[in-house]
Amino acid sequence: MTPNPSPLRILIPFVFHLYAYPIDGKTNLLPNPSVEIGDRGGALGYRGEPIPGKTRAEGKLLSTNEAHTGSAALAMIRLNDGGLFGVYPPFTPIPPTDAVRYFKASVWMKAIAVQGSIAANIQCADAKWAKGYHKYYGEVNSEWSEYSLLIQLDPGQDLTQFRIAIGYGLTLIGDTMLLDDFGMRELDAAEFARETVLQQAAGTIAWTAATPVSKPTGTNLLRNASFEGSLEHWGFSYTMQSRSRDDQMFLDNREKVHGAQSMRYDAWPRWYEAGGRIQSPAVAVAKGKVYTLSAFLKTSEPGIEAVLEARYAARSRPAITKAVRLTGDWQRVAFSFEVGACPKGTMVACIAMPGTWLKTNDFSARKVWIDAVQLEEGGLSPFDLAPAVEIVGSTSAEHGLYVEGETVSLNARMSVPEGRATDRASPWNLDLAVENVFGEIVHARSLPMDEKGVATFTRSVAWKTPLLGSFCAQWTLRAGSAVLSRGIAPFAILPRGLPEARRGAGLFGVNTFSSETFCRIAGKIGVGSLRLHDDNYLRWAMLQPERGQAPRWEPAKEAVLRRAKEAGIHLLANMELGSMWASTAPATVKEWERTKHPPEPGPWRDFSAALAGRFRGLVDAWEIWNEPYLQDWWRGSPQQYVDLLAISREEIKKADAVTPVVGVCGTLYERGWNTDCLAAGAAQQIDVFSHHAYLSSGSAGPEEEWASNIEANRRRILANGKNLPIWNTECGVGDGHESYYSPFYSGVKAPKRLAPALLAQAYATALAAGIERLYWYDLAEDNGPAATGGLQMLEYNGLPKPVVPAFAASIQFLSGKRFVRSLALDGQTACFLFEGEGDSLAVAWRRIGAPEGRLAIGVDGVSVRDLMGNPLPRSGEKTVVKLDSYPRYLQMKGNAERLAAALAP
Repeated sequence: MTPNPSPLRILIPFVFHLYAYPIDGKTNLLPNPSVEIGDRGGALGYRGEPIPGKTRAEGKLLSTNEAHTGSAALAMIRLNDGGLFGVYPPFTPIPPTDAVRYFKASVWMKAIAVQGSIAANIQCADAKWAKGYHKYYGEVNSEWSEYSLLIQLDPGQDLTQFRIAIGYGLTLIGDTMLLDDFGMRELDAAEFARETVLQQAAGTIAWTAATPVSKPTGTNLLRNASFEGSLEHWGFSYTMQSRSRDDQMFLDNREKVHGAQSMRYDAWPRWYEAGGRIQSPAVAVAKGKVYTLSAFLKTSEPGIEAVLEARYAARSRPAITKAVRLTGDWQRVAFSFEVGACPKGTMVACIAMPGTWLKTNDFSARKVWIDAVQLEEGGLSPFDLAPAVEIVGSTSAEHGLYVEGETVSLNARMSVPEGRATDRASPWNLDLAVENVFGEIVHARSLPMDEKGVATFTRSVAWKTPLLGSFCAQWTLRAGSAVLSRGIAPFAILPRGLPEARRGAGLFGVNTFSSETFCRIAGKIGVGSLRLHDDNYLRWAMLQPERGQAPRWEPAKEAVLRRAKEAGIHLLANMELGSMWASTAPATVKEWERTKHPPEPGPWRDFSAALAGRFRGLVDAWEIWNEPYLQDWWRGSPQQYVDLLAISREEIKKADAVTPVVGVCGTLYERGWNTDCLAAGAAQQIDVFSHHAYLSSGSAGPEEEWASNIEANRRRILANGKNLPIWNTECGVGDGHESYYSPFYSGVKAPKRLAPALLAQAYATALAAGIERLYWYDLAEDNGPAATGGLQMLEYNGLPKPVVPAFAASIQFLSGKRFVRSLALDGQTACFLFEGEGDSLAVAWRRIGAPEGRLAIGVDGVSVRDLMGNPLPRSGEKTVVKLDSYPRYLQMKGNAERLAAALAP
């Protein structure tokens, strides 16, 4: 019997023939671009292999019957998550000439069997990969789509290398991508210019200059487009390598075109090449229809550039853009476009600030004002608010943070367009429901709305509760049974009187991009230590952009750190990344990439001495470099890193002999970096060994992953003659599950989220494993509403996620405790036993993926608290504790063994 043919056939080696292949009237310079498998067998020289220097990536390249055109395509299957894997088509080098030439590299791709999100790069370069071209696509479609890269080949430059690089992003083992119809075509100047416009349009949106613009509807699709009362629904989305929290959005009632105020964006100086964008909420659009986007803009710095963008909500690629030079007067910028194949049928409006103009700034902010943004079907019409009634929810507390016992003031502000102000065919009611992190409604009420002819009105509800934790006030305005608008207000209620042990030392730290935000909330949430990671004003390239220039200190920002220091906060700062002018990188390496290469020893010594001297008595510990085990941060060897450590240590100890030096900063899961650095002498150059260990709700919890790896690192340190403390300087949950309230906007009830549970698990596990400090990553969200659900404790608008009260509860229960031992309750339950001054504590949870369990405690005197610190009631003769992935805190007076006996099965 002949078996059924597999859909994937192993690629057979062969000798290929060179020939031209015309597609769309242009000659394709690649042989067999459609990857056809003929009677000779094979796929004409296509090969797959790891990208050199990108850690280690393994993949498998097969041929498959599923094709975009013809009878076959290539399939790349990811075998591990070690870096980038490349697909190399057969390519005849293009020699240098005396003229400028233009080319388009392209490939059709499709993601299948996807567990994560497949990211792809198109890369072309000269023979040494020294000068090249690159385009990153963060998410490949699940349907066949063309992806391309435009190349302007300068005189004297060759084009020899061509590959599709796959990896990073959320690409997981087993993910598969199909590739077909590869192309390399030469274009003339006019074609290149046209393709540039189409690439800006991402291939599915087209300029409508030749298309009659339909009659405007006068209907603005964007909510809160005149920023009346708040910035709700709007956020700031950073482009790659541009993530400083020095950029801020404000309401400004002195500058406006419409209504009471405008949005002001303050752009502080950065040395990054990329900038960022103000981003609207997503709105629905229809394929084949014409839309017009407009906004009123002005600036404090005439001549800088801004870009108005219509973008897919589901992707990072721009849809269509229009650049404008801003002036000191308001000007309206607009363009029309026709929607093609729009993923998920939604778009966002953006105002982008390219990073090029930011690079030239000094330490003063450049301001851009934005008002009256409108996205409408058809042509341009006068600005108007969106026709729907809008609710903006808020609370009276800064950052929505209350302390137990305080009265919570929940506010709903309603904006009503003129046409709806007197339209009351049905009575209006305002419903309030307060939901906790477990999805339970803990408070509800309904308020009649009697106002007529009023454009703006508010309602407030005072609520006092003994509950602790994360809550979301959900407002719903109804006309009869019809929903007119919804609004939300997340907030948190934290324990009063958190232990003073948190101050200046201990386990509980956070990373931050915003020291100002940190200082405002550190006291309430109980943070004891702050890691100043990605603070640009401590970075060499920011302080000394040119050789021979004295460091440009910034006293105003240093004053913020002094406020944190005065509050008793321990400050850990990074000496990370080099300068562009003192890099040992080859001259062909681009500006930002130069900072990743080892710096020249002499200038690095001077920089280390300057920082250590300037911040003596303010910074409590220095960590040298960030994640040098990754190519994204360090392009040198372990030995070169240790040499750098030695220089920094010498200068830090000259300034203050007792200031600890923290180093290695590898991953907890050994990939060779930790061992190689210690073998090169790192243990003799540091006072603290640091690592990073992130978590995911899709994997085992920290009790499964951490203990053996921490102990392995401790053995490596001891083998090199030292017994060093270990700090985890970055830890977080990176899959977006901690985004609490964004699903409310689409009417989807938020499911249970594991981020607060994993945070509590992480701190309990770290204390049990002997980790002296753990820094959560990080404090404040740095993306807009289309990208919420990142690693941070606060959302983009400064409101708390559920990890905030979980963090405070961990401090309340774990501060001042020492680890005694683990308790073996059953194979699916993690339980750590701790002891304090006169009391004992057990922290218990079910392993991720395990079914719910029960723990019956028949001994009096054991109190049980939930993840947020709320007491759980005792029922009958026994306290029955429900166990799931959310940790429970079990307390008892007396020593730990007495509690262990009470918990014994």
